[in-house]
Amino acid sequence: MEKIFVCTVFLLSLTTIHHSSPLTGSTHSVLSLGGCLENCTCATGFIDCVALGMTAFPPHSVQGSVLNLSYNNLTHLDMSSLQQWPDLTRVYLAHNTIKSIQGADLTISLEHLDLSHNQLQVLHAFVFTQIPSLLLLNISHNNIHTISSQTFYLPTLTTLDISFNQIQELSVELLQSFTNLRRLYFKSNRLSRLLEGSLSHIEDFQVLDFSHNFLMDIEEKAFIGINVTHLDLGFNSFRKVPGVPLSKMRHISTLVLDGLIMESLPSQAIANIPVKFLSVSYCQQLTRLFENSITDLVGLETVTLNENPRLVYFHPGAVSRRAVFFLVNRFICI
Repeated sequence: MEKIFVCTVFLLSLTTIHHSSPLTGSTHSVLSLGGCLENCTCATGFIDCVALGMTAFPPHSVQGSVLNLSYNNLTHLDMSSLQQWPDLTRVYLAHNTIKSIQGADLTISLEHLDLSHNQLQVLHAFVFTQIPSLLLLNISHNNIHTISSQTFYLPTLTTLDISFNQIQELSVELLQSFTNLRRLYFKSNRLSRLLEGSLSHIEDFQVLDFSHNFLMDIEEKAFIGINVTHLDLGFNSFRKVPGVPLSKMRHISTLVLDGLIMESLPSQAIANIPVKFLSVSYCQQLTRLFENSITDLVGLETVTLNENPRLVYFHPGAVSRRAVFFLVNRFICI
């Protein structure tokens, strides 16, 4: 009896793309083997190319919504490279050595872009203007000192992290397109003042973090009409508490004034501010709180006065609202 052998051949998808090597500049082949870039790791929608020594943004060859290129050696980013990846919603480029960015001509459909821990110094005009659906932009931990007033057009952005840079001024024009911004992290820059009109076009914030700058002045109407859940002004260079601009805010759930450099809080030092929770902690020079130093704070529930090592005098009427809990260097007074 004749035997019949049936052979089934399974073909493994193999795509070869020719382009200039990101490592050497020579022409070579990058293989998309089994639906993933060579040497990368892929899961459903996620492409992980961390720490592969890449020096250029890879060409589009596979489908994915998240691309992680962190801890590589990219020195320049042409935003047009992202146009080749129409399915991407998140791109992580942290911990590269990116020194410059060139804007794109066409729309990019990103929602999340992480450029933290790079070597950016200057952001030129129109760099971030073709990303209409971007929700989060992280450019923290760079060396940014100059930003064009036309760098951004990001009307849907909700979170901007620009902390740990060298920015000396938050200009009135810089954030005007950020009509949906809810979280602004400006920690550890070199700001010395906040200007009227730079923030007041946005009514509601979840987070405003200006801690660890060199702020000495906040203009009277800089915060006018703003409602904020968490406002951090700690560890700045205020000679007195900026009570007037704070009093013009609509509401502050938590106000952090830690690290004040003042030796005392005189009467009316913190007054007429619509705040619920207040922290005045870690003030290395603070020695005295006088009568009514914290007063007329409608809605105030908690004052935290922790870790003020030189605080030796606390007037019984320092806080005029008696229904407040005080936490004073581990002691609680009611």
